[in-house]
Amino acid sequence: MSRPVRPPEPSPSPRPWSVIAQPQLTQPKIVRLDQPDYFFWEARNMRQPRAVYSVTVEGGKDGVIVIRTSNKKYYKRIEIPDMQRAGLPLAEAALSHRWRANSQTMEIRYRKPPQVLAVEQAARMERARATDGKEARDGDVECPQQ
Repeated sequence: MSRPVRPPEPSPSPRPWSVIAQPQLTQPKIVRLDQPDYFFWEARNMRQPRAVYSVTVEGGKDGVIVIRTSNKKYYKRIEIPDMQRAGLPLAEAALSHRWRANSQTMEIRYRKPPQVLAVEQAARMERARATDGKEARDGDVECPQQ
């Protein structure tokens, strides 16, 4: 006796909620890329017209850099932990920004004050002292005996 078997049904179309899991490619992305004399950020994918963006310094001792649009479509606060750690206020004169040619990328720079540069120099010296001028090779590890 043979029994008839129904072929499997084709899988349904993609579920509508699966679209939510995809990354938002239209949102601006801010990346910090410090330079020796500047705190530096790249704000990529800035889709509004360039004329509506403004970059300012707000707040007192724990100041932040604010990127906003005049049409209120985008607002972002950027903190500088190095400045907060040193207890230094932000100054509008040290802030600059520009647009990269033919792209939707804004570059934001904030000049590092001498106090922060001194702390970074001391940290570099300490790291250099820790290696004692020797280059680490594969397998070289400190192994103190008990």
